[in-house]
Amino acid sequence: MKNLILYFCWFTIGLVLFSCGKDDPAPDTEKPVITVLAPTDVAKPLRATVSVKAEAKDNTGIKKVEVFVDGTLLISATSSPVEASWDTKTVTDGAHQIKIVAEDIDGNKEELIFSVEVKNILFTFKIGSTYLGELFTGWIFITDDAGGLISNQEIKNGQTIVVETPEGYTNDKTFTYNKMEYLLTNFGLGTLKSIQLTSYTKLSSGDVILDRKIAIDRPEIGTHDLFITGIPPGQYQNRGVQSLDAQVTGYVGLTPNGAPVRASLFKSPTKVVYYMKENSGEVPLKYEVSAAASGGSLEVDFTSFTPFDSFVIPIPGAVSSRFGLSYVRTPGDYRNTVYGLSNQQNTNAEQLIVFYPNLNPGEYITSLNYTTNLNEEFSYTLVGNQMPTTFKKLEAELTSITSTVTTVSVDASGDFQTIFINSGDDTEINNNVEIFNWNFYMDKDFKSNITVPPIPESIKKLYPELATHSFVFDFVSLQKYAGVKNYNDWAKLQLSNSDLLGISKENFSRSKFFTPGGRVGGMRERSLRRGDPQERNLYTNIN
Repeated sequence: MKNLILYFCWFTIGLVLFSCGKDDPAPDTEKPVITVLAPTDVAKPLRATVSVKAEAKDNTGIKKVEVFVDGTLLISATSSPVEASWDTKTVTDGAHQIKIVAEDIDGNKEELIFSVEVKNILFTFKIGSTYLGELFTGWIFITDDAGGLISNQEIKNGQTIVVETPEGYTNDKTFTYNKMEYLLTNFGLGTLKSIQLTSYTKLSSGDVILDRKIAIDRPEIGTHDLFITGIPPGQYQNRGVQSLDAQVTGYVGLTPNGAPVRASLFKSPTKVVYYMKENSGEVPLKYEVSAAASGGSLEVDFTSFTPFDSFVIPIPGAVSSRFGLSYVRTPGDYRNTVYGLSNQQNTNAEQLIVFYPNLNPGEYITSLNYTTNLNEEFSYTLVGNQMPTTFKKLEAELTSITSTVTTVSVDASGDFQTIFINSGDDTEINNNVEIFNWNFYMDKDFKSNITVPPIPESIKKLYPELATHSFVFDFVSLQKYAGVKNYNDWAKLQLSNSDLLGISKENFSRSKFFTPGGRVGGMRERSLRRGDPQERNLYTNIN
């Protein structure tokens, strides 16, 4: 028995010694491995509510997985995979950071950080307080490149139209902006109905301010009258005023020789050029006055008038030619400009003689255009401290336009950026006038088989005449704007009615009707009447 007890003691001691001599197991330092399961494509913009899902694996087991968005906890879970719904409308559009943190049962942590782009708003259109005329109603509808309707909203002055990003959006997708304006009003003995559509194709997403340029009213500080004696009977019935700081008010005190010309003065003293001219093209005459605010009147004999300054612009190949002029009082301020008297003699259209008053403005805005016997018109606009003495022609070729109900294609080549096409029909029955007009802008690089956006059914129900009218595009203008990088930049400047003249000091165009017997001489009148924004910027907003 004694031996048995002794053996047991030695066995126990040996077991203890053996246990003490064995190494402790190494601590676990292996971090979890995180895999992002959603979103599957982080390069694609996120919209609406999306799933954020991640899986964490570890050799000892997962204790906790957390998901953060811009540092704010979205979800915390004790198992893997973890999934949460994230309403991206709770954050602003733009770049955001998602962080996933995983911890195993031994306290080892791993984190994975990646960036995503949120894009819930495709376009915002901030409408100015006077953008839509008092008698007009209007709609903006956005379509994709295939003509699918994305948004259709009514224009309300002073409000903002928000267009949500459609499902499946990627940053390389483009869209077509469409605006419809409707007017119905009494017009003389009848009515005037006008439906104006404007489309800009291939636009990328962005924010646009829609507003009208309104010149600042200048208060009158006085008037000045000029009475002209000795005018040959029946001649020089066209009389007026040219000045940077005065404008003609009217004609007062009728006499056998005509009437004194009254000028409203906005600055004292200011240079006022009174003029007389004949519509038949004779040399216009001028008389300069330094008028003070106190105004008053002056009597001048016809013989005291002298001819305007003049210069000649050679335009080879022209069958008709014209010259437009505006004065910029302060360089860069193209909103508050003065329409210039630009008399011309073009009995020989290839030698355009231009007469102008020498007012020494901060800048000139000069527009030249001429037509050819091939039913084409060329235009050239220059902004600067001098008027052009030569015509710069757009180096581009315009071959054809193919227009159907659903698509349009233009065959053109050369140095241009933008294509403007137009469809318009004017009818008059029993003094009731109807105008249907569609201005359509295209990128030079995308001019074949461009979808003509379908007019939404909701708009057709409001204006049934649109359901039956057929638009045929028969007028094309190729355009180039020096200083503008690309079509998309130009289009958004146009939409916001920005001062393109401040960016592009030289503008060029080549235009043509493709209908038989198209009225060449009426191109500019047609553009103005139909509201071509290019023409409005050059001839209306600057006056």
